[in-house]
Amino acid sequence: SMEDVDNALTDILNADEKRRAYQVLLDSYEKAKAENKRIRENIDKVEEQIRSMSVTAPDSERKKNLLDTQRTLQERIASVSQTLSRIENSLSINRKMLDSLDVSVCPLHSKLVCHTDKTAIREDIESAIRELNDEQKKAAEHKNSLLAQSEQIQKELDAISKQEAEYEELRRLHETRKTLLASIPALPEKPVEPPMQADRSMEKAQLQAERRKI
Repeated sequence: SMEDVDNALTDILNADEKRRAYQVLLDSYEKAKAENKRIRENIDKVEEQIRSMSVTAPDSERKKNLLDTQRTLQERIASVSQTLSRIENSLSINRKMLDSLDVSVCPLHSKLVCHTDKTAIREDIESAIRELNDEQKKAAEHKNSLLAQSEQIQKELDAISKQEAEYEELRRLHETRKTLLASIPALPEKPVEPPMQADRSMEKAQLQAERRKI
């Protein structure tokens, strides 16, 4: 009868629908499970990176003091450099004056010959040159000392900059871990597979054909 055919077809269609619904739920479950696994693996990697880092928070007060010291040193170096330049200029002038004493030509006219005793002035110039040389040596030593201090300060500043970069990376890793933990998808219950049934497609076709005849 029509009713028997319809009941048989409904059974087959219901079974097919249960199988399709199960497959959709299973796909969703497997996708969530894979995503859950991927995120947890990423968290493990981030946590491993965090454990490998031993950096501590940089000392901002120490950095400020070092920058102030470096600025003062640079000013002092510039000042000593100016002193050295002034001494070199004075030395150049005195050396030229000393060399001119060896020439008998009068500086007022090339045809005039100077026979003045230049011993006293020569001694004065030579004494001035010796004093300037002493000043130059002390200034150069002072500059070298300042440069060495500045170099040491710069090494400390570079180390702090490196520490700051590493600490920022550590902070970023903690933020990444926090974001990943918050993004772990809730894992739905694994769907229960409906009982396996033999392929009833032929039976379904036959029932549909019968129904058309009735």
